[in-house]
Amino acid sequence: MSIRRMIPWTLAMAYCGFLIAGRGSRSFDNHTIWEAIIGAVLGFLLAFFFTLRAKRKQYELEHLAKS
Repeated sequence: MSIRRMIPWTLAMAYCGFLIAGRGSRSFDNHTIWEAIIGAVLGFLLAFFFTLRAKRKQYELEHLAKS
């Protein structure tokens, strides 16, 4: 998996999860933490799927060039 894709997506989605919690930094509780964790997991999965898609497209282009 490409680390260049994994880190930004994970951090960005964790931050989005924090924002979706809507509580701000004044009331940092379990709900805020769980929202950030869920966002980080979603970001990791998005990075994983985008990496797989990029590899599949690269493979298809190489296979097409050989034909």
